[in-house]
Amino acid sequence: MRVLYVDREGVRDKPVGRLEEHGFQLREAGGTAAALEQLGWADCVVSEYDLHDGDGLELLGAVRERAPELPFLLFTGAGSEAVASEAIGAGVTDYVVRDGDDPVADLADRIERATDGGRSRNARLRQLHDATRSLVAETKPERVAELTASAAREVIDVPEAAVYLADDGLKLAATAPGGATPAAGTDASVEEVHRAGEPDVAVDGAGSGVGGRACFPLGDHGVFAVAAPEHAFTDDEVRLATVLAANAEAALDRAANGAALRRERDDLAALFENIPDPTIQTRMEDGTPIAERVNPAFEATFGYDGDRLRGENVDEFIVPEGREPEAAAYNDRVQDGEGIQREVRRRTADGLRDFILHVVPHDVGGDETRGYAIYTDITEQKKRERELERQNSRIEALHEVAKRMKSVTDRTAIYEMVIDAAEEILEFDLSLVDEVEEGILVPKAISSGVSLEDYYQETPIEQEDNLGAETARTGETRIVDDLRESRYAPANFEYRSALSVPLGDRGMLQAVAREEAAFSADDRRLAELLAEHAVAAINRLERERELEQRAAELSKQNERLDRFASVVSHDLRNPLSVARGRLDLARTTGDEDHYAAVERAHERMDELINGLLTLARQGELKSDPVPVGLEGAADQAWRTVETGDLELVVDADATVEADPERLRQLLENIFTNTAEHGDGATAVTVGALDDGFYVEDDGVGIPESSREDILESGRSGTEDGTGLGLAIVDTIAEAHGWGVTVTESAAGGARFEFRGTDDAVGRE
Repeated sequence: MRVLYVDREGVRDKPVGRLEEHGFQLREAGGTAAALEQLGWADCVVSEYDLHDGDGLELLGAVRERAPELPFLLFTGAGSEAVASEAIGAGVTDYVVRDGDDPVADLADRIERATDGGRSRNARLRQLHDATRSLVAETKPERVAELTASAAREVIDVPEAAVYLADDGLKLAATAPGGATPAAGTDASVEEVHRAGEPDVAVDGAGSGVGGRACFPLGDHGVFAVAAPEHAFTDDEVRLATVLAANAEAALDRAANGAALRRERDDLAALFENIPDPTIQTRMEDGTPIAERVNPAFEATFGYDGDRLRGENVDEFIVPEGREPEAAAYNDRVQDGEGIQREVRRRTADGLRDFILHVVPHDVGGDETRGYAIYTDITEQKKRERELERQNSRIEALHEVAKRMKSVTDRTAIYEMVIDAAEEILEFDLSLVDEVEEGILVPKAISSGVSLEDYYQETPIEQEDNLGAETARTGETRIVDDLRESRYAPANFEYRSALSVPLGDRGMLQAVAREEAAFSADDRRLAELLAEHAVAAINRLERERELEQRAAELSKQNERLDRFASVVSHDLRNPLSVARGRLDLARTTGDEDHYAAVERAHERMDELINGLLTLARQGELKSDPVPVGLEGAADQAWRTVETGDLELVVDADATVEADPERLRQLLENIFTNTAEHGDGATAVTVGALDDGFYVEDDGVGIPESSREDILESGRSGTEDGTGLGLAIVDTIAEAHGWGVTVTESAAGGARFEFRGTDDAVGRE
């Protein structure tokens, strides 16, 4: 019985060490962590309460999570009743107090009881495991039967166990040693189990004279039966018996297969002269195989005539350089009369090839040891195995690339990872990734050692004589064994073969090689797998960006809603209050002047509502941006607003990528703002910047302290203004992706600068 003793230090004290005198194997563990590391060894755990990294109750909880049925005893000094109660509630097997004259003897007795007299479930499983190892080592059915019956006695502890083997009917082959001997014949239950192939388990055989009985079929080999006259079987005993029966059946299968293999080897020896494998008969002289004769297959495969080899050391002709020690070791074994079955590599007329070498010695012990050596060619099999191993290794490497792609945030980086994988994992000479941009294949990444700028070539996907264009257009993989004989125009005449794989509808991956037919079906499958990984990574990247853009748009919408709520709750309240007050006065006094004030209040509310609606609509473009002439847009906007005596000046014409209607509305609002608030202004100027455009006036300008929040809704320079005009300007600019800067013009007036990407504006 294996007892794991756990204390604070992990050092055995003398009293505890006496457990070994009671027949236990004892190990010590210092604390919880050390105990859990050795848990699989133990049949029982005994723990003190105070441990350096916790206490015995915490260790009990950890043990119950890992091994619910493992006996666990808490061995402490005089402890409190509360600890004992908590231990019992946590599932402790026993609580032993270290007191009395011989506490270790008491502990040993408690261990015996906790583990059912030393026969814990773990111990039974180990015994069953040991029995199974003995079973599978046997080659004779009779010995398997004997070992099975013995194991039933030792592991399950049943008084009666028998194995019946099928040999012209079921016959008793073995019984458990020291147990009762079953009747010489077989009863109806055993016969029925063998015929039906289903176990028959009776935990209480009333009327049959036994308390428990179970019969298990052993496949076609026979039946395994156990009986316990004095008690019914427990569930654990039934499970153990079931496992033992299954192991016995497997051992009998193996013994039968071994017998069949031995018969097959005997037949092979009888037909030795006519087998199609290369075969040579040798005699051993001082550990050297001397050729006596060879069969035709040997002559054809190794390229040597039998007369040429007769009397010669055959190893000198067929053993490759560097493998002489291996061959010498085999020769020594044959000299001693041992047979050989090994994989070897030998030199043949076609170069090095792989064989399974079978050597059957005979005439051992006579004047000369002779033997037959048979070479079964497995070159293609080994080649396939090596290629499969290489293929699996490359697939695993490609999956690792796919994992790394998940952390990439740039499409170009994904393409570069594809090229690196094609070069390092797939071992392609030269690889290129092209992406489709507006119907044109544009190079994005190329193998190391080649400049993308030097190789750069845009190709329309409609081009008929281009392999990459056809791949991108059709979405189908193409392999070309000889570009010079194909209808495709090679980009470089030195490359003879090509593999072209689509990247979904985004472009293509192409590899080329200098030799003909360089790409196999496996290369194609791996390249397609790599392309799938790349497309999945790009799709993920785009989904993430779409989600980010959507989140940004929602954030902007929420900001606009906040603005609307502010205006509705604040700006509309004032004119509404005025209207209500004047209406009450009109009812009281009958003075019609109050109705005019009510009308003005309603007009003010209408103006605010129209401004709010306009602000809400400007957050999205009505059409995709197109090139718009800045001068024309300014003229059109100028004609639609009341500008009084102001003059419009266009400093320089430029082309702006914009929604034409939204651009006009932006200019209208700035012109209106100047007309209403630009005191002293005489002219409004529209001009181009290197990366955008500007609108300025020569009025009093905007104080520097107000420039940061002038574009916010509700900011107005007059009491009757809505404060929405410049907020609409900011919203339209934001929809175009432009930034707005409020500053001072050269004349001291207000200046609004709009800047976007480098290609947002172009001078004419």
